[in-house]
Amino acid sequence: MIVWRRSQKAPERARPFQTTTPKQLKLINGPPYYLPDQISIPEVCSSSWSSRSYGPPVSVKVGSPALLTCSSPHPGDVRWTLSKQSKEFLVAECEGEVCVEGDAFENRTTVKQENTSLLLDPVAYTDAGWYISYCGGSVLCEVHLDVFAPVTISMAVGETVSLPCFVHTDQRTAGNDVLVRWEKDGKLVVKLQQENLSYGSGFEQRVSLSASRYKDGDLSLTISTFGSSDGGVYRCYYGNNELGYPEAVLLEGTMVW
Repeated sequence: MIVWRRSQKAPERARPFQTTTPKQLKLINGPPYYLPDQISIPEVCSSSWSSRSYGPPVSVKVGSPALLTCSSPHPGDVRWTLSKQSKEFLVAECEGEVCVEGDAFENRTTVKQENTSLLLDPVAYTDAGWYISYCGGSVLCEVHLDVFAPVTISMAVGETVSLPCFVHTDQRTAGNDVLVRWEKDGKLVVKLQQENLSYGSGFEQRVSLSASRYKDGDLSLTISTFGSSDGGVYRCYYGNNELGYPEAVLLEGTMVW
């Protein structure tokens, strides 16, 4: 895919492709390129296009790649924007295989031609938000991106480790109303619901979570006999799927000589 760069002010709201005035664009790894005096880009998608969809939410560590899946077919050119605080910022717009990137996304985007999915690599912390894909003035799909910066904890194999998680809880919450869930790399570690514990595969009877500390806002997780397979990104959720602090913990194993 050929990628173009240009300086562009973030649009207040997305608009269909329009006539472009003369401008010098820089072709990556190539000489400067001058557009003709005027080019007209046809708006192939009509306002009646109705294949709008919501892609699965994506959660990645800062600095990692993120693939925002948009499986909607489309008959025309594509524009991706990032929606923040009632404004939309250009991520990339593509006319066939030629794409223009927004200022904050230079050299970090790839639009998959077969299904218009967007690849961001690497992801910046400020990339979090709702991404919207357009064909002309019609929305194809929307995908939410969550970006987290984990706290790193290193632990030797065989030791016991405590992963911190603190939240603002209501001290009047009854024990049977407590809902806490820990996940590792998106998979269940342990869930506390109605004073009962359920475990993810491989964590049975090796992790502990205290319902009595919930009123103090302490949802920390204890893992006994840390193993090499326990390494990964851990996240703590409570109540209505809210995240605790820190937002993620990266647990790594260390070698003992």
